Amino acid sequence: MHLRNNLYVDYFLLVYVQVFFLNYLTLTSRYKYFDDYYRYYGNENKCEELKKEFQKYLQIYDFCWSLAGNLDNFNKLKSDGLFDNDHCLYLNCWINYRLIEMGFNMRDTESARIFGKIMSYFISYKVIYNLKCTYIFHVIDGKDYNKMSKLYNYIMYYKIIVYYDNEKDDYECNTKNFQYIKDGNSAYNDIKSD
Repeated sequence: MHLRNNLYVDYFLLVYVQVFFLNYLTLTSRYKYFDDYYRYYGNENKCEELKKEFQKYLQIYDFCWSLAGNLDNFNKLKSDGLFDNDHCLYLNCWINYRLIEMGFNMRDTESARIFGKIMSYFISYKVIYNLKCTYIFHVIDGKDYNKMSKLYNYIMYYKIIVYYDNEKDDYECNTKNFQYIKDGNSAYNDIKSD
């Protein structure tokens, strides 16, 4: 009976200790930070207006609250110190990621309208003038953006991925981790062949 209990414990640990290393990457935590940290510092009127204009995008209201809160508190945003104004680059990546995730086609007229709205937020919060950050919109389709993003993340965090994949016994290469590595390799090979 004692051996059987230990087998259950070992199985439980094997199944539940597996960690998806993406949760430990800087970009993942940064996106969560942009989503949540200054979320309730947004401007309700601006967000209601955006919600009415882009009704088919269900998450636009929440996105607006987070965006406005981040812009209003731009000088307080975390920096990794990797390079000057890295929080501006991360904010831009987060904006584009969220727009694509909501279903915006980055090459149609609707995306031009949302780009204009976002740029007006940067201006109204004086982020462009006082804090030297502007919205850099990308006219790229979601598939190509995701491929580019996967490759960037894979390259940037390769050593962390290897650490969680190989170096520590308690971080098994689970299905999610395997798929992430496979997607990173695939993105690299696709771009290399283009």
